[in-house]
Amino acid sequence: MQRRQALTAVAGAIAISGSSLSGMSSEGETKPEQDHIQWVTEVLIKMQSIKPGMTRQDLYKVFRTEGGLVFSPYKRTFVSRDCPYFKVNVEFRAAAADPTKQQEEPQDERDDEKLIGGNPADVIANISTPYLQFSIMD
Repeated sequence: MQRRQALTAVAGAIAISGSSLSGMSSEGETKPEQDHIQWVTEVLIKMQSIKPGMTRQDLYKVFRTEGGLVFSPYKRTFVSRDCPYFKVNVEFRAAAADPTKQQEEPQDERDDEKLIGGNPADVIANISTPYLQFSIMD
């Protein structure tokens, strides 16, 4: 619930100062405040461009993995490349196996690779609304 409240607060700040986004300055608002609001708007738009049906490789253009232990390559928290406090939770569907490709490495090595980072062709099944949270260090 705190995540939604934080995101709502950011969205509210953007909505309240919407006039500054169109080049008009609100009373009492300084240039640095306008720049911060514009930057947050751009980052949110970029984060919201990632949709279910896109691939993990598409996701990595906007997000990176958050530090910490990985229990499943198919459900994970990602952080914005612009600010590690902007986060989303993502669930993936495994990429369809290509039966025409020969498996060159042993099964256990492929499993380790998937456990660490997943397959770039995995498909995003679900992505949460962006939220704010301090970084998690394990």
